[in-house]
Amino acid sequence: MLPKKLIESAEEIAKKKGLKGAQKKKFLELVRQSYEKMKVEPGEAIGLVTAQSIGEPGTQLTMRTFHYAGILEMNVTLGLPRVIEIVDARSQPSTPMMIVYLLPEYAKDEKKAREVAARIRGVRLRDVASSVETDVVERRITVTLDENALKNFGLDTDEVVKGVKKRIKGIGVEVEGNKISVEMKKGTMRKLYKLKDTLLKCHLKGVEGIGYTLIRKEKDEYVIYTEGSNLKEVLKVEGVDWRRVRTNNIHEVASVLGIEAARNAIIEEMRAAMEGAGVSNVDIRHLMLVADTMTVDGEVKAIGRYGIAGEKAGVLARASFETPVRHLTRAAMKGEFNEFNSVIENVMVGQPVKVGTGVVRLLMKVK
Repeated sequence: MLPKKLIESAEEIAKKKGLKGAQKKKFLELVRQSYEKMKVEPGEAIGLVTAQSIGEPGTQLTMRTFHYAGILEMNVTLGLPRVIEIVDARSQPSTPMMIVYLLPEYAKDEKKAREVAARIRGVRLRDVASSVETDVVERRITVTLDENALKNFGLDTDEVVKGVKKRIKGIGVEVEGNKISVEMKKGTMRKLYKLKDTLLKCHLKGVEGIGYTLIRKEKDEYVIYTEGSNLKEVLKVEGVDWRRVRTNNIHEVASVLGIEAARNAIIEEMRAAMEGAGVSNVDIRHLMLVADTMTVDGEVKAIGRYGIAGEKAGVLARASFETPVRHLTRAAMKGEFNEFNSVIENVMVGQPVKVGTGVVRLLMKVK
């Protein structure tokens, strides 16, 4: 029996192509046969098949790829480094970015799209500073503001001072023309230079965490690409189509939209990373299995020593991955018992593996 959704899709295609009578019947039969062929047999070692199906094409992935879908201005990690980032469940991608789609009334108008991009772009003090001077003797940092940069970002000196005071507490700020001075009464030289770094990173306007924004026309609408990611705040920006906003930060997706959205993000990001490196023949179900394994417990877990591999039920399964002495010593001290349910444990001790024909156990009654 075919799933309802597959039947609906097949009926829709048959209608589009104008198939009727015997032609339609033959088409639906071919769909049924293909579906039966695609089904997994009971006891099939889908984990091993998935590992091989991703690992082998993975050897063809490029080691260093840093541009996104033909956008030379955007520096985005693709290929093997991106796949490693995903399966390691890194808390921050090396090059966070977002694709921001706009509501219809904004997406068709370039001027309105640029206004949304300006609202999204995060402006820091370093973006509006023409020079920075550090007086070590007086323990004073003086920032000279760039009048043209202030005008371009729609800021004035008062707003800059307000932003600095909000971010840096307990330090007086002096203003003289287009110069802002901050003085540190006590502390080491290291603290003075740390203060300088904090001062230049002061957020003044837009969405915090978003740097460069780029507008591209795709088909019949304008889309904003961002350097940096802040999903929660970007969803609140006027003009943004919150249903279609995407980020490559999977942990951000999990915290804002939930674990199911994070699962979909893992699948899409892995597929994009592989296709971006020219590997497009990996079955989507293999990527789905990896995403399911990483998110089954309600949080995004790495496939590694500190994630799924380190939490396996069997002692030998854990020991086979990394740091075997530590795992075996700890299991001996705790008096752990090994059930021999997984593939690797049975292979290690030379027992039949509980996959394929090994799943079935026959009992014979002798009269």
